[in-house]
Amino acid sequence: MNLDVNKRIFDIWKKFSGYKNKGYKENFDKLINKKDNKNLKDPLNQLCPITYKESEYTKPKYSRIKYRFLFAGFNPSFNEKHYKNCKKNDKEMIKDPSNFFRFDKNKIELNKEIIDVDYSLRNKTHGSEINYYRRYFKPVLQFICDCFDISYDKQTSIDQMNEYLKRKSINHVHIDPFFIRGTVQKDAEKILFNEGELNEFGRDQFKLFEKMIYNYQPTAIIAINASTSNFLINEWNNGRLETSFDFKIKSLRTKVFCGGMLSGGRAMDNYSKKRLVKEISKVFKTI
Repeated sequence: MNLDVNKRIFDIWKKFSGYKNKGYKENFDKLINKKDNKNLKDPLNQLCPITYKESEYTKPKYSRIKYRFLFAGFNPSFNEKHYKNCKKNDKEMIKDPSNFFRFDKNKIELNKEIIDVDYSLRNKTHGSEINYYRRYFKPVLQFICDCFDISYDKQTSIDQMNEYLKRKSINHVHIDPFFIRGTVQKDAEKILFNEGELNEFGRDQFKLFEKMIYNYQPTAIIAINASTSNFLINEWNNGRLETSFDFKIKSLRTKVFCGGMLSGGRAMDNYSKKRLVKEISKVFKTI
């Protein structure tokens, strides 16, 4: 049976939405009651979850693909400033991101326009190039190039780097363990965890993330977020603090590499980034 991620995550949102869910409401109310959080969007009742196209979580059929890398952040950002400059279709721009991404539990499925926009944020798409979130995803391409000694400079375009990776038989996707939209990760953590443990809302999302991993069959999972690295170490490596470890899910055996962000204010320092590049290079140059 094919995995339909958008249907599964929509069902999770419908399951937990509504203010009868006391545990979620208590967590969210605590955030709202903070002075600086009065305008915080409710990521469950006001915003729909992040979406993915099937090609992003399905193992490529082409035999020439040798490497499949799954990059994992924590949760998708809700960058309203960027969204206001994005196209929602061929003719219209997203003028009101909160309205465009609103969650409506009475619908049968998630809006196709939302799915297309989410995809175009992660993947440079013809006709929607303006949507591509290059500040975050270009450093991912550069990181893969570094791992395989592929040369590039400031003038190297996104298209050129993608072509370089294609020649090296490298496929890559970006999938976050959690589907709630929100710019401040600490707020997301307070919604998903209770006293350091993943709550039911968070656990359902993480289980779906694991299904996506198995469906994609990655050669490696690369965590590019410190909180995600620590969380995966606790979930999958019995809390053993290691920069990389082997992971098995059903019949899939893969390698997990743990790092921090590649860009932004909380990015890894140059030494840590080079250390991670070297560790990944060492493993895959022997294959």
